[in-house]
Amino acid sequence: MVFISNLRRRRKGGSLCIVVAEISFAFLLWYLNTIKFQGIVRSVRSEYSHEHTFDDVRLADAGGTPEGLNVTVDQQAPHHRRRVQLMKPLSTQAIEDARRKILKYLNTSTTFRIFRRDIDPENYKFGTNLSTIMEHNQTEVLPSPVGHRCAVVGNSGILLSSLCGREIDDHDFVFRLNLAPVDGEFSRDVGSKVDLITLNRMELLALETLSKDLNTTVQGWMYINRLNGTVTDSSIVWYPLGFPEKLSQIAVSFRDTLQLQPAWAYTPESLMYLASKVWNMPVPSTGLSVMTAALLHCDEVTMYGFFPFPEDSRGRTLRYHYYEPDTGPLKGNHSFGLHNMPKEFSLLQKLAEDGALRLVTERCYDKIFDVT
Repeated sequence: MVFISNLRRRRKGGSLCIVVAEISFAFLLWYLNTIKFQGIVRSVRSEYSHEHTFDDVRLADAGGTPEGLNVTVDQQAPHHRRRVQLMKPLSTQAIEDARRKILKYLNTSTTFRIFRRDIDPENYKFGTNLSTIMEHNQTEVLPSPVGHRCAVVGNSGILLSSLCGREIDDHDFVFRLNLAPVDGEFSRDVGSKVDLITLNRMELLALETLSKDLNTTVQGWMYINRLNGTVTDSSIVWYPLGFPEKLSQIAVSFRDTLQLQPAWAYTPESLMYLASKVWNMPVPSTGLSVMTAALLHCDEVTMYGFFPFPEDSRGRTLRYHYYEPDTGPLKGNHSFGLHNMPKEFSLLQKLAEDGALRLVTERCYDKIFDVT
């Protein structure tokens, strides 16, 4: 009996040692990743920093002042000359190369299947292949191109104080991620235009649970406050991770509880899975997946709010998401979790360098401008 008791104590002690070792190893990885990518953070200088729209550039070069900006003549010219020098055009060849790579796994007929607005959510039918989808005759595709200039807006804290809102809204079509709020204090930095916004699996499950009493629980009201001013009847809410039957229940809840009737869309085969094949990325993020689709449906793509590091190039501490405060010592380091965010960022940098897209990681307006 004494032997067994001692053995149990040793096993408990051994388990505790293993747990301590795992925690120590996790913090060591966090520290090493921070050191590894510190150089990237400090070296990042977007070629598109402190910029206005192309129309603003032309207007200023012609001696005018962009509407909504209060600037002096002395401040105006150097700023815009710098933009013209730094904003290199996109490469038609690079865009075509990226599309060819994507089209090996995706096509515009199945990337977005958008339920027609004359179909009641209670009657939604989901299909796993194009023939079944066509037989159901309930959905349409997203036009290609959906717009000449598209913005894909991520949720990084890099957007706070960026004053990029007006520039983002100036695009023909705006993709947003995971029901991120755009109203109130955020619109100046992230804009307010929401043409398409994604719903990830975590939000899908949460909304499905809350759908029966969305307006009677604290968490339900948190979602209501987050959705108000973000999703409108003209928006498309897109679940890109397969065909969820729960989407019907959520759409009914939006209609009956929130009086919101956006268009609802899904992707028959998980876009995350397809994007992993395109970019050789084991578990791509929603942002990378949406960028992949945007390159098929837009002539030009500009990325905002994609910066997976805890501080920017000026040493400013960043939130993980622009709309929520950090929680926990590892929240700001995106090397942890399912997605390899620094690797994804390197891919975005490479695509931007090649001219396949634009990547904005700096303020869109200098502090000398008064944006109204």
